[in-house]
Parts: sequence; C-alpha cells; structure tokens
Amino acid sequence: IIYINLSLVQGIRGFGSKCHREVELMAFGTVPIITPHVEINSYINSPQENIHYIRANNPEEYENKIENISEEKWNEMSKACVEWYEKNVHSKNSWKTTIDYLLYN
Repeated sequence: IIYINLSLVQGIRGFGSKCHREVELMAFGTVPIITPHVEINSYINSPQENIHYIRANNPEEYENKIENISEEKWNEMSKACVEWYEKNVHSKNSWKTTIDYLLYN
C-alpha cells in the first residue's frame, strides 16, 4: 500500500485479487486508488467508481486523475467512503445488510 497525504491509498493486489485493506482504510475517509487485478466489486453493495474509489490502470492515468480532482470532490468521496464502510463493513451494520440481502432480494 502506498500512502499519500493520509487521504489516499493505492490498492495493489495482495495474495489474492480481493484484499480488505482498501475498505478498512475507507473507515477513516481514505479514498482508494484501485489498480488492475484488484477486486472491489464483490460486496453486496459494492463501492462505486468515482464515488468511493478511483481506478487507475497505469501510472499516467493515476497522475492524470489525481491532478484533476478538486478538493471539494475529494472531500465528497472521503465522506462517501466513511458512509459506505459504516453501512457495509462495520460490525454493527454489516449483519443487518447481509440479512436484508438474503431475505429480501
């Protein structure tokens, strides 16, 4: 993981294609930068690109996206990350989200 200004983390594939470090850091408002081969869409309510994370397929794309995001947008994404984590991962809510999905979908 590469940390930049403590508000951004680059998600690099770990042992498998799905790693929880990105979503764990979302609890603190960190906006993940998802690289190729990192699985982020296998949650019941998956994080949404450009709302909860940024996808960059190469260093040039990474630099371009970071340079062109406003502070206001960054703050919106940071808040959205915390809200997504609270609803989908935090222990007090993840059980309810799972049960609702199983019983009502």
